[in-house]
Amino acid sequence: LARAAGLPARLAVGYLGGDYDPQTRTYTLHGDDAHSWPEVYFPGYGWIPFEPTAGRPALERPETPPILPPAPSEAVPLPVRWMQIPSANRIGLVLLLGIVVVGIVQWVQGERLKRLPPRRVVLRLWGKASRWAARGTDSLPAGATPLETARHLKGSLAPLRALPGGVRLYADAVQSLAYLLHQVHLAWFAPTPPKNPAQVWHHWKRLRRRMWLSHLAAWLQQHLLRS
Repeated sequence: LARAAGLPARLAVGYLGGDYDPQTRTYTLHGDDAHSWPEVYFPGYGWIPFEPTAGRPALERPETPPILPPAPSEAVPLPVRWMQIPSANRIGLVLLLGIVVVGIVQWVQGERLKRLPPRRVVLRLWGKASRWAARGTDSLPAGATPLETARHLKGSLAPLRALPGGVRLYADAVQSLAYLLHQVHLAWFAPTPPKNPAQVWHHWKRLRRRMWLSHLAAWLQQHLLRS
């Protein structure tokens, strides 16, 4: 009717009322609260809502928009709270987070490898060892044989001897390396695949830990000599 009279009009759809919870500062709306009403535009006043339903209170139109309460003063942005942590603690948190992430990634990779056939498990793990051997300035040449890769890895484990108990760590690493090398030869040349993938996985994990320790020992020796 308003449009027929030449007045700009529109239909608004929304909710009225609802149950207010002062504890959570939220409204709970029900199906009975669904409502629609017309709004007519008057120059100089804007869109004016009208309540056409009998028994409904007149729609309230505030003169000024509501003022939201200020945020609690104790709310501190996350970057600010992070910067308030002492630098030593921040470094520790970052290292701890890195260790957790690396542990999760290695666990997921291990679970995937356990589902593979034994021959593929051996070759996958040896591929990881070969990539490790290719690191550093004295990198492994392309096309190296498994025996050459094993010799290169054995040489990279030498810094372990400088650590407390390093002689034992070095001997364990060399033993695991020799076991993996033998399994690689079986996987490539033997008529039957390796029979014990769990033992292969055990030696790989032991060798991997020793390689990390050797890398750390070499880094410490290099920086201590510089200082």
